[in-house]
Amino acid sequence: MGTLPMFSATGLNLTVMSQGQHPGHQLIYPIDVHQQQQQLQHQQQQQAHHQQQHPHQIAAVVAHQQQQQQLHQPQHHQQQHNQGQHHQQQQHQQQQQQQQQQQQQQQQSSKKSKKQQKVNKDGVPAPKRATTAYINFTQWYREELKKAGRTIPKIGDFGKECAAKWNAMSDEDKQPFLETASRDRERYKREMAIYKPARDSNKPKRPTTAFMLFMADFRKEMAGKEPEGGVSALAKAGGERWRSMTDEDKRRYVEMQNQEKVRYEASMDEYRRRVCTD
Repeated sequence: MGTLPMFSATGLNLTVMSQGQHPGHQLIYPIDVHQQQQQLQHQQQQQAHHQQQHPHQIAAVVAHQQQQQQLHQPQHHQQQHNQGQHHQQQQHQQQQQQQQQQQQQQQQSSKKSKKQQKVNKDGVPAPKRATTAYINFTQWYREELKKAGRTIPKIGDFGKECAAKWNAMSDEDKQPFLETASRDRERYKREMAIYKPARDSNKPKRPTTAFMLFMADFRKEMAGKEPEGGVSALAKAGGERWRSMTDEDKRRYVEMQNQEKVRYEASMDEYRRRVCTD
């Protein structure tokens, strides 16, 4: 009795085995490409036939898929909208922080500039204060330590060392530093005369305030019976009296103050005309 062939298809190959034949003894033949194309066409025809027989089911599946897409689409847009708002908030916060830092830097720089650029009403800068003989010595001693290659001690230790050196020096040794300090004081006086000129004796005095007019009468009243503590105690007592007075009691001094202002303005007009003429 002859052997019956057994067929097995894998990929594009066809394996033929006889019944009872060992798997190692297999005969492999290429499958017919035309046959494979016919199988694909048959599958496509079956799918088209199924779609024609069940159009309602297919339409329902398509509608369900579209509905699911519409349900997920608003959520996706909402997530994108929320992410955009969060990003805008972060940018706004960063901009606010940068503006605050810039304002702080401007304030600090303006404070420094005010300290460094102190000038009078004519724009003349304030002169540097004169240094003392001891300060001149400490500056000189610091430079000597640098020249000698020594490490500058901490501020406290350096101050103690300088004080000990200065106290041990003779008047002759201190003389160069004393002369430098004297020249610096003269320099400061000259610059201060330009920065803050002496008061013009011909310039009218400012009007007296109502409180100072009251204090003039109060001193006369308290003459011979001043409180213990001298001038400060008398000023304190006058202040307490002034605060306890009514507006009617203060009216006389306020009117005197207004008269002082009128006289002052008239005197200043005359002074300005005289200065301009000179």
